[in-house]
Amino acid sequence: MLEAVRGGCRGVRTPPARVSVRVRVHGFLYETTTQLRFEGAKEEEQEAEFVVSLSEGATMCDFAMDVDGTMCDGVVVPKEKARVAFESERRAGKTEVAVGEIAGGNQFRTRVVLPKAPGYREIRIGVFGALASDNAGMAYRYDTGLPQYPCQAFELTVLVESTEDGVGPPQFEGEQFLGQYFFLDEGTGLYTLNFRTSDAAPPATLSFHVPNISRAIALVGRSLSNPQESFFAVRHLLEAPSAASAAEDLPHQAKLVGILWDTSYSRGSRNKNREMQALRDIYAAFPDCCFDLFYFSMELSQPIRFADLESLEAHLLHCEYDGATNFECLNALNHVPVSYARHFLFSDGVSTVGGEFTCTTAPVFAITSSTVTDFHLLKKIVNSSGGEFFNLSQIPPETVGNAARTHSKALLLLGARFNPGAIVNMLPPLPAVLPPAGAATRVSFVCGTIPAHLHNVPLTLQYGSGGSVHFEQTYILSPPQQHNEIRDSLVSRFWATCEVDEVLSGYEASREEKLKKVGKTFRIATPVTSFVVLTTAEQYLKYDVDPPACISAEVRRVFELRREEQREEEGRKQERRTATLDCVWARRMLWFKTESGKAVPHEAQPHFVCHFLDVTRDAEADTIPFEMPQVFWDVVTGEQRSSELSLAEVERWLPEICSSTEEESNAVVVALGPYDTKAGFAGDERPQAHFKTVFARLPSLQVGACTVGEDAVWPLNESEVTDWVALEAILRHALYGTLHADAQRPLLLSFPALASEETLHRAEQMLFNRFHAEAVKVVNDAELGMYASGRTTGVVVDIGHTSTSVVVICDGSTLPGTLLSVPHGGKSVTENLIQLLFQRGYSISFEEANVIKEKLCFAREAPRAVGATSASLILADGSVHCLPVQRQTQKGHCAE
Repeated sequence: MLEAVRGGCRGVRTPPARVSVRVRVHGFLYETTTQLRFEGAKEEEQEAEFVVSLSEGATMCDFAMDVDGTMCDGVVVPKEKARVAFESERRAGKTEVAVGEIAGGNQFRTRVVLPKAPGYREIRIGVFGALASDNAGMAYRYDTGLPQYPCQAFELTVLVESTEDGVGPPQFEGEQFLGQYFFLDEGTGLYTLNFRTSDAAPPATLSFHVPNISRAIALVGRSLSNPQESFFAVRHLLEAPSAASAAEDLPHQAKLVGILWDTSYSRGSRNKNREMQALRDIYAAFPDCCFDLFYFSMELSQPIRFADLESLEAHLLHCEYDGATNFECLNALNHVPVSYARHFLFSDGVSTVGGEFTCTTAPVFAITSSTVTDFHLLKKIVNSSGGEFFNLSQIPPETVGNAARTHSKALLLLGARFNPGAIVNMLPPLPAVLPPAGAATRVSFVCGTIPAHLHNVPLTLQYGSGGSVHFEQTYILSPPQQHNEIRDSLVSRFWATCEVDEVLSGYEASREEKLKKVGKTFRIATPVTSFVVLTTAEQYLKYDVDPPACISAEVRRVFELRREEQREEEGRKQERRTATLDCVWARRMLWFKTESGKAVPHEAQPHFVCHFLDVTRDAEADTIPFEMPQVFWDVVTGEQRSSELSLAEVERWLPEICSSTEEESNAVVVALGPYDTKAGFAGDERPQAHFKTVFARLPSLQVGACTVGEDAVWPLNESEVTDWVALEAILRHALYGTLHADAQRPLLLSFPALASEETLHRAEQMLFNRFHAEAVKVVNDAELGMYASGRTTGVVVDIGHTSTSVVVICDGSTLPGTLLSVPHGGKSVTENLIQLLFQRGYSISFEEANVIKEKLCFAREAPRAVGATSASLILADGSVHCLPVQRQTQKGHCAE
């Protein structure tokens, strides 16, 4: 689906004035490039958002935007960097900037700025994937997602390049105004089509069939980045076992089949007919089983047993779809007292809350028919359970039942015979289950790399089931002599796509770094990499982004010149920093020897002190090398340490060095809340200070004390400041008592969302007048929460200490009149817990109840197995409380 967002309000469609689609097919791989031209808005420049749903296995491989009439390619960078660059340039009023990212599941989102009329904006989106396979050949299908409004011009260009003889001309399927057009045979296996029209609505779907394709195809393409390497991709279509020959006899105690039916809101767009057809096929394949229906969204329902199909279908037709999705609740299936032969998961895989689902009792067969689907999450679920994944938009629904019943005897890619010195980086890992491709077929994809100088490299793939090899297929791989842009880019990106699928479908701890490397190397979008379009040398330098090859020579010359100047300046900064470290450390040791009254024996002196002034530090290194012996003594802890000392360790001993040597100080961030305050520096992973927002004018009490008396002041509530003097004392404690910050640092101060503009303005005045701050920004929590999600428009629900607020944010600002609040928050939950414990004979204070709530209470989103009947908790005063633990069969109380 492709739609625009104007004025920050999603759902306002902006039809393109011109559409150009170019399809290039080589063997069984394709690349689709869509170029859209949008006319400018009449009133003002407006941000627009376009969302494209990718088919299974497809990847976004290109994104560009016009700049002064020339298309400027996007650069693949980490997703966080792309968001920061786009948001920063937009707030600075720049319009020549765009970002394209994976928004969730198979959704690719682009954000651009539409200029004023009569201006226009053009974007180019490239999608890469593999053709769908069946017995008669291969099929191309692409959901354009274009709004069905007439456009001024629509142009379609298709090039189909076959790699073998006997391939018939492609034929369009089901297209009303394209069905009468035919492909032109250019000879040597090349078919072309050029189509143009005007004042007509573009097709919502492009699809054509390529007949007479052989079952086994091998493609080899040169690497675009490494001339010594070539990529290969192999596709093999295999006959699947029939139900009569491979049906599995189910044990008597496993005559049950589980139907896991996702009822979340996103499932409202599913294909109901195809899912019902798949359900009928499952029922026909398991005639000797009863079916237990489980509904789930946030929680898993109790099973409803059906012995006949009609009752099951009637029950599903009347269910409502609403709420979020929590796959973690499905883990309760691992603790049910009955055994299931199969679980069929009907879901789109779009998970919004909670953790992951791992089934350990029965194989899970995931089925989806929705346009918006998280394919990787569903494949991860089935891989961990030993099941299969079925995409009803690519395979007939009547194949699901037979494939699930014969799963134990399904064809596998068991192994391969090859020269390990010639073929490397093989994907997928063996053995591998072959996914269904048609009514009686399964498809095998294998890819890897071979050296560019080797020819006629044999690769033998072994297929079978049950651990027995049934047959083999041998391919001869030879790198091409010449470069072919279409072939080389498609084959190399196919390997990259398989690598991304393998990483996302597994459980590797280092998968984020792998995805970043693959995304940058092969220029594709992944869940952790995005496209960003910048235009000036200053922007590329500011965000540390290498400009694309299409950038003008003048911009590149300026970029290289200023980057060299930047590196020289960084070197000078590092030299000054090292010299400052030398001086500060020398003064510290001089004081330690002369004034501290402690004599340090020569053998116990840290060796790095004696030779610190002789160190020459490399600007790119992370540690300071020392020439003295490999062991020295830590004068703080008395431990022996190695002679490789990191700067972080030096700054642990000398905390004042950080502020005295940093020339570009990070901003100070202080988040004020009615109950607690957090403070730290921008860029840190977590706050450095966290204390209660309370001030007491008694000598025995300090700012942030946990136990307060009658004279304690809580200077802030959800909507206003009640004591500005106490608030100033709390800010001084945060800035100077905990962070030791100086006035030269920029300061970002956040207030609760209900705070008025007068309160924010007075806080700014106090920071400038009383704290002498040089740069101040005061905002509310809701706006910062929206920025943290990488968006500037949305709805923020903030559950605070004394109230819960709902705020609508549009273009980074709160819309007037949209703020709603209820006087219930974390304090209400704690007070309810005090009342519940009092009814059981426990009398505790508010602070003690708050500790119990945070350590023992949980949100009852799904049944949770609880083994113990009580829990012991030691409070701050040393008292031990033994509290009863409610089991999952009881009604939950007091959850936050």
